[in-house]
Amino acid sequence: QKVDTNAPSKSEADILLDEYYHAKDQLLKLEEKLKAHGSCDHKISFKDLDAVLKTLGPPFSKKQIEQMIWEVDENLDETIDFDELQLTYYRNINDSTGNEPCLFFKILEFLICDGTHKGYIIEDD
Repeated sequence: QKVDTNAPSKSEADILLDEYYHAKDQLLKLEEKLKAHGSCDHKISFKDLDAVLKTLGPPFSKKQIEQMIWEVDENLDETIDFDELQLTYYRNINDSTGNEPCLFFKILEFLICDGTHKGYIIEDD
């Protein structure tokens, strides 16, 4: 395949804009999944997260689930609202240091990739 050397390359702003829209699409997909799990107040509570995690395999302890919520919960109401979900997603996809808390983010990414709610993902997902 030939590469067109005269084609304009994407600017940094265009790349960032593409990343933004990709992240936004992923978050909208996640919001649909949350609706499928019956969360109608648009917040993820301990009970909601526990129910989702139970479908994924080995059980998580109460302390692990509380830790996941705590690392994301900016307003300290012991739930994760959509703004907090977006913020943690954005922080983690842009974290070049590896210092951003990511336990909840890893679950979030898995749920995004598990489009058919199988509880596992394969390369085709």
